[in-house]
Amino acid sequence: RAGGKAVLALHNVAKVDLHCVGWNGVSKELVATGAADGVVSIFDRRKMEKNGKGSVLHSFSVHKAAVCCLEWQPGSRSILASGGDDSA
Repeated sequence: RAGGKAVLALHNVAKVDLHCVGWNGVSKELVATGAADGVVSIFDRRKMEKNGKGSVLHSFSVHKAAVCCLEWQPGSRSILASGGDDSA
């Protein structure tokens, strides 16, 4: 990306630190986050306010430790993989 402005700012989306962010390559409006509490959340940029606040479309509590990476499957709008410090 070129320029000095942020593409998207996420504010107050988690009560703990965010460890990773993943953009969907097919549906550019979908953004996934992975947090220190093991929660993976999906947001729709079109439904976010200008101040960066937005409601979660989906939230998954599948990890027992911090989420350290996530990745959308190339060419897919709906398949997201995540990895955590719990080796899950």
